[in-house]
Amino acid sequence: MKKIKKILAAIMTLAMVLGMSMTTLAAGESATITVDGAEGATVQYVKIITEDRESPIGWKFVNDSYASAFIPAFGTNADAVLTELTELQGNGNGNAQNGVINSNTDLGNALKTLMTQITSWETYDAAQKPTTTEAGLYLIRANQTGYTYSPMLAYIGFDEDGGLVDATVTAKGAENDVSKDITADGDKSVSAGDTVHYEVTVEYPYYSGTNVEYKITDTLTNGTYNEGSVAVTVGSTNLVTAGKCDVDITNAADPVGATSTSTLVIDLGGLYYDSSLAGQTVTITYNVTVGNGTEGMSNEVTTTTDTTGSDVTVDMVSVDVIKYSENKEDTLEGAIFTLYVEVPADTEGAEHVTNATVVGGNGAGTGKDLWLAEVAVSAATGTDGKVTFEGLDAQKTYYVQETQAPQGYKVDDSYYKLGGSTETTSEGSTHYTFTNFTDVGVVDTNLSALPSTGGIGTTIFTIGGCIIMIAAAGLFFASRRKSSK
Repeated sequence: MKKIKKILAAIMTLAMVLGMSMTTLAAGESATITVDGAEGATVQYVKIITEDRESPIGWKFVNDSYASAFIPAFGTNADAVLTELTELQGNGNGNAQNGVINSNTDLGNALKTLMTQITSWETYDAAQKPTTTEAGLYLIRANQTGYTYSPMLAYIGFDEDGGLVDATVTAKGAENDVSKDITADGDKSVSAGDTVHYEVTVEYPYYSGTNVEYKITDTLTNGTYNEGSVAVTVGSTNLVTAGKCDVDITNAADPVGATSTSTLVIDLGGLYYDSSLAGQTVTITYNVTVGNGTEGMSNEVTTTTDTTGSDVTVDMVSVDVIKYSENKEDTLEGAIFTLYVEVPADTEGAEHVTNATVVGGNGAGTGKDLWLAEVAVSAATGTDGKVTFEGLDAQKTYYVQETQAPQGYKVDDSYYKLGGSTETTSEGSTHYTFTNFTDVGVVDTNLSALPSTGGIGTTIFTIGGCIIMIAAAGLFFASRRKSSK
């Protein structure tokens, strides 16, 4: 009887290993199983160990296939498994509370194997709880779309008077959904070279045993990950520095456009899996650098259990600059413009412009003081008088200035401030969008004709020269005739 009590204590401890709680409700000739915390899930159960009064151990597996799942870790046959489980118990429930048995993954591996072997399950009905007249150990599973549950064990045991005791277990499941967003409002629109900050959150999954496969995969288009910026935290613990995850980054060599992809893979499975973290929130933060494409940047994250995942797109905008003649009706060919972005004062490499004339938007006027960094120089305007600057950040301040005028026209050296871009993102969406900047029209004036100086011009000198030449020729021929006579 003492040995049987040790076995029963061991089984109770194994149930605690899987994170369930057991509450003694009543004792009698029959007992029921209650499953809490599985609302919305389909719950099924099967009995795997039952009492055997003819065995010296007092227990037996319901069938040999169930025992075979435990044999690789706990013994050479069913009796040896049950004996090993009693030795594993040792100090009783105190071991489970101290995490000693929890550090042994043999049970988890056995249950993982057992789950794949069982083909016939009973469906749990919360309104009509399973009732049994025999003691034993039940394996319970819960299934729900969007969640991953750990296997549960319910032990129906005896009280001191030999009556059966009800069991209550609490389902342990984590939501599969992964969510993602930018962490700074100013990252909604971007331009090449910008740094964008992302945050991913997911629940640490519940799994049984080792050889767990669980990866978080992030795919970035038109950008690269900043190595060293990745942090994977649960509570105050950074799993990267603690060695509890693997981070693998593959950056595109030349990130330009949607066909250029970089990947970030975070592995929490295998030897990195830590069941003590199950159910807690995993927060992943990292920075990326925007590539040279002009259509924005997208970023999608998926997990082993959430293949749909979550994605974020940040926008880029453009502006058309149109060159007009003085009458404001005809467009002009051959004008060249330079685009600048406003930067903080004393920024290295920036140009400090004083006494500038600003046109358009807030701050228009003369005598303005600007710090500007050159973004791009346009090609000459075509027959339509237009140039387009693409890949701009709608949340930055830009200026455009004419740097070469068409032939016959004067350069307008004013700084035209871009404006008119507004956010059009749908409420609750992480696909951030903006309208383009309003077209900029620049009007040139004709070069003035050179003024008259008031002189008599060259005509009279030309006529006089011709008369002298004619007179000289006449005299020459007249002298020749006289000589010949």
